[in-house]
Amino acid sequence: NVYYYNDGFHSGDGGMGHFDEALLRGWKIGASGAEDNHGTNWGTWVPWKKAILANNLTRADLFAAMKARRFFTTMDKNLGLLFDMDNQPMGSTVTGGTNSIVIQANDANNEVVDRVELLKNGVVINTWYPGTANVNITDSVSSADGDYFYARIMQADGDEAISSPIWIS
Repeated sequence: NVYYYNDGFHSGDGGMGHFDEALLRGWKIGASGAEDNHGTNWGTWVPWKKAILANNLTRADLFAAMKARRFFTTMDKNLGLLFDMDNQPMGSTVTGGTNSIVIQANDANNEVVDRVELLKNGVVINTWYPGTANVNITDSVSSADGDYFYARIMQADGDEAISSPIWIS
């Protein structure tokens, strides 16, 4: 998440980070983060993970899920996150108008989610304070062609997760 919060390459955009700068310029990228460790403790050095929403743990299903951007980045390896719009998962493109959203999160260690944010075009448009380890939020949003939305989860211990976007077309 280091680069997510850095002021990106472009000036005059209110300090948008690299992720939102790319999304605002039409890149269809997902929220992916992990360690860059070349030592013998690869994969276990830090808790940051890329979590993939696949139907099965097969090479084909994992590849299909990554290609569809059905993944999120998390600083807590036990945190699960689901972000849907109109019953379509993160990484999807949906039709604009009034859209229903679902944000679900749960932590296997029962760590509390302090804050859930919904972002539209890089700007927080709604915030919830669930105070529980199992989050289930439903809401509706207005959207137009070219918009994108994603969810950001913050836990009480400072860990967080960021969903891949859902685009409007």
